[in-house]
Amino acid sequence: MENVTLTRRELYDMAWSAPFSTLCKKYQISDVGLRKACVRMAIPLPGIGHWNKVHAGKKVDIKPFKENAAVEQSLVLTLATNEKDAGKDLPTELALLQAAIEADPAIDLVVKNTLANPDPLIVSAQKALNKRDKYYREGNLLYAGEGNLRIRVTPPLLDRALCFMDTFVKAMRQRGHIFKVTDRGSYVVFGDDELEMTLMELHTRTPVAGTYPSTESHPNGKLCLKFKRWSIFFEIKDGKTPIEQQLARIIAKLEIQGEEFRKEAIEREQRHKREEEQRLIKAAFDHRKKLELSSMKQAIKDANLWQKAMQLKSYIAYIEKKENLSEELSLWLDWIKKKADWLDPTTEGEDEWLTDRDKDNLLTGQEEQPSYFSYFNYPIKKEKKAWPRLPWYSKKV
Repeated sequence: MENVTLTRRELYDMAWSAPFSTLCKKYQISDVGLRKACVRMAIPLPGIGHWNKVHAGKKVDIKPFKENAAVEQSLVLTLATNEKDAGKDLPTELALLQAAIEADPAIDLVVKNTLANPDPLIVSAQKALNKRDKYYREGNLLYAGEGNLRIRVTPPLLDRALCFMDTFVKAMRQRGHIFKVTDRGSYVVFGDDELEMTLMELHTRTPVAGTYPSTESHPNGKLCLKFKRWSIFFEIKDGKTPIEQQLARIIAKLEIQGEEFRKEAIEREQRHKREEEQRLIKAAFDHRKKLELSSMKQAIKDANLWQKAMQLKSYIAYIEKKENLSEELSLWLDWIKKKADWLDPTTEGEDEWLTDRDKDNLLTGQEEQPSYFSYFNYPIKKEKKAWPRLPWYSKKV
């Protein structure tokens, strides 16, 4: 198949050159499909009766072309290779998959009139549905109860419903799919996603004579297979084509939905991965910001301590210049030199009497508040910090 790509401008020129019923014959697309594509791309189109006026030789108005960056800018069309394909839409994904399932020799899609070697799910459902409790009334829908396939039909339709479900379940298993039955319902499983499944008999409402208009609902003998999950809902039911002859379409529709679930799961996982990466980047940034601020505060504290230590050492040097120092003053000088070394962050001198004291509080004159552990005489060890105070990113781990 040969494809051609047409821009919005080319589609506009083509739409005003001939009717869609004529244009579509060159491609594998219907006139309705071609018109929908042009509408989707916001291309101005001829109005009703335009081509009749043209053929009658009357003057017509042509709508101007307008650029629009918010819509698709091109359309890929497949050229028709024969008259059979001309003017017809390409087979949809559903139609192609349905044809492939129908052609699969490993799958039996023919629904029998009686059960033959039924699936365990069908055996369990049949046993439950054949029971009648004291609350059952003629004409009511049967209910298999919790832990069984969700089948709701009247007794006359039971055998048909079981035969249909047996063929459906076996075909799905042959395609590699699994079922899940819980107290809450029955499901078709696609990875981590599930579609709730119910086979039920449809009802018809009939008017009831009386003072006030009303209706009654009665089972009508038609089967409907429903699937739902949150906002997803679709059903296949008896119509012109019995539901037994729509098995391939049901399976194809489910597999397409399962593929959408798979893509959504991948997209969801990728989104979570991106969000986690962003979270880690932000956490690392916040942590570094906190460490930068902490390092800066520590540098300012060390500078203040150093300044006080230098002031104290200058005072010591001044005292030492005095002549005839007394023995008491000499002892004091030895004592105060140790205190100055202890205070100086660049020397980190040891002092057995001030080891547990906070230097910053000593400078500000604030008394340290006793901690919870000090009341019980637990020893509090303060971490000795080496000088210089290296930034967090320069420290060896």
